[in-house]
Amino acid sequence: MPPLSRRQTISLLGGLYAAAAALALVVLRPFSSASIGPDAAAPVVHFQRILAGQHLEGYLGQTPKPLLTILYGGIYGLTHDWRPIAWAVIAAFALCVVLGAILGNRVGGLSGGAFVAVGILFSAVLLVDVELAYSVTWALLFWLIAGLAVSAARPRYEIAGLSLMLAALARLETLIVVAAAAIFLLLVELIARRTGRPRPPRGAYLVLLGFLALPVMLVHDWLLTGDPLFWAKIAQLNSIGAANIRGPVRIALSLGLHFAHTVAILPLAALGAFMLVRRRQWPLAIGVLALGPGVGLFLVYLGARGIFVSNRYLAPIDLSVLFTAGMGLSALDVPQVRRLLRRTISLARRTVAVPLLVGSAAALAFAPIGLLDATTRNTISIQLQLHANEQRAMTAIRSELASPSACFASARAAAPAGRPLVVVPSRLRVQAVVDLDLRLTQVTKPGGIGLVGGLPAAGQIVYHDRLDGQATAAYAIYEIAQPVVKGNIRIMPMLSDPAHGLWVDRIEAAGCS
Repeated sequence: MPPLSRRQTISLLGGLYAAAAALALVVLRPFSSASIGPDAAAPVVHFQRILAGQHLEGYLGQTPKPLLTILYGGIYGLTHDWRPIAWAVIAAFALCVVLGAILGNRVGGLSGGAFVAVGILFSAVLLVDVELAYSVTWALLFWLIAGLAVSAARPRYEIAGLSLMLAALARLETLIVVAAAAIFLLLVELIARRTGRPRPPRGAYLVLLGFLALPVMLVHDWLLTGDPLFWAKIAQLNSIGAANIRGPVRIALSLGLHFAHTVAILPLAALGAFMLVRRRQWPLAIGVLALGPGVGLFLVYLGARGIFVSNRYLAPIDLSVLFTAGMGLSALDVPQVRRLLRRTISLARRTVAVPLLVGSAAALAFAPIGLLDATTRNTISIQLQLHANEQRAMTAIRSELASPSACFASARAAAPAGRPLVVVPSRLRVQAVVDLDLRLTQVTKPGGIGLVGGLPAAGQIVYHDRLDGQATAAYAIYEIAQPVVKGNIRIMPMLSDPAHGLWVDRIEAAGCS
């Protein structure tokens, strides 16, 4: 098959980038507001505190990610707007689709490249990650850059090592890849000394530059909390008292159940991993095995330590399976399918179009498609509305804080110093700290609201949203359109929108006039 011309390649990749960016923009709609998850808002808080030379003044349960601290903190610092962060993640996502196509084509031909590109484009795990502006997209971007660097005709191991360092500053699991590379190089050295076989290239050791992420994390967390090992402790701290801790056996079973739902793609993935090993494409084989089975074993280890394991932690495994499945497809000879396509589709009469169609069709048939998954669509829909509500709520709260009513000001003056000022939905607490320019101790989740005699204490603003799961009878007290007096307090609605399940109330003393 003749290779694509330079013009064809640029046109194809440019169109692919535009299509990926357009899909994300249409699905996620980051225009009037942006859907930013807690793990994406936390780096902005980290950036602000480090820049001010202050330690975190309260507990923030998100694992520090230095790469996002710089990226998101810098973007928000320049724009004071969450939307540019969402746009940056969408741009990175589209670039992942393009780089996935290039790497897949380099290793598995046009059909493999098409499979990987389409699989990434419609990946459920990436759609949710992009929608929340989380870190998997950035890690995948640098994993792909590292893969391109080591698979080049003249491998650029220094680029691979630095890319793995940056990926580790977004997703700590990347260090499993670097550790696996170190073990592999050591084994090859030992075998070479015993058998006289060639030693690994000296430059290959530059992959270990990925370990530079460790001192960066140590310095980052020392500046942020005074504890350079905070990043290594936060998961354990978050797991104390948690009710949904799963042991190693349950995690292993959940991994099996997870992949039972995508069993159709597993034979292709197994074949792809086998082909990488058979062809001695060791750098890529080590990478996908470390991000696949390696991360799986790491999650079982976390379970054995009693650490909470979220289903989001499976993202590297899913992406590893997707890439190796694309390589598995390239190992299959499908002349009958190609002949059928040439006979029935005029576009497929062109030699180049056939493998592209085969790879794309295979990805749509075997890879999980996020837009077809009801859970994924529902998650995205809820998050979009939640953050649209948040924008309106923050406007109302900022207005009250800037010019407080006399009754609320007096209630706040009489409140104990430790009483929270603003109560917000759980998923929005970190973002509210930034939006309202308050301290962590001043903003709390619904479970942290100050109570007196079972009623909300005066001197607080309560932002209640049913979309955050606060739909029980205990929250009905805030769902009002007119002032309500209960005991010694008066609940004054500042924003009431039952159609969207949104209320913002201030709590005052009942006798204040």
